[in-house]
Amino acid sequence: IAAQALKAAAPDGTTFFLSHDHSVSILPLTIKNPGFDPATDFVPVAGFATFANALAVSGATPAKSVAEYVNWVKTQAGKDTIGVPAPGSIPEFLVGLIKAKYGIDVQAAPYRGSAPMIADMLGGQIKAGVGSIPDFIEQHKAGKLRVVAVIGDKRQALLPDVPTFNEVGLQRFGMTHWVGVVAPAKVPTSRVLRLMYRMEWLKVSATYKVLF
Repeated sequence: IAAQALKAAAPDGTTFFLSHDHSVSILPLTIKNPGFDPATDFVPVAGFATFANALAVSGATPAKSVAEYVNWVKTQAGKDTIGVPAPGSIPEFLVGLIKAKYGIDVQAAPYRGSAPMIADMLGGQIKAGVGSIPDFIEQHKAGKLRVVAVIGDKRQALLPDVPTFNEVGLQRFGMTHWVGVVAPAKVPTSRVLRLMYRMEWLKVSATYKVLF
């Protein structure tokens, strides 16, 4: 909806779209007519942040690793449901890879965001989910959920004891995800450069506050 609103907005430099890669990169490839084409309707302004997804299991399971989760699923007639925060998303693709890699019948259960997915994990309605580390970290620390693998080429500083998917044999999931700002396609270059300058100033200011 936000992407469609940006497409319809006047290209006067007053409307921008802060989005993660799912909206700009994945939806146009998984939905027949999303209502926008990022290649022609938008221009990139700046990267804002990166984040990593993770596989977490409910405290209702005994699993403390990917291997233990796979073995647990096999004791449940080899079937389980893994929550994902959106249909046609990288987390859903990951569920397909887990199914193919380990020969277990796991199905993705798409939610409208991570919050209801995690609520169902805590309530025991689903026993596993794929979402971003920030969504899982507090429940992981509290012992209510267990993060058992993370996306990325290296382990995450917040979870140094949790292996990457590469380490557990899923070699095609080394990338992290991004959040960035895009503008309507015909916005004046001067407006784009002005916002880029402001974002760089905010980043420098934040670093200054941390250091001093």
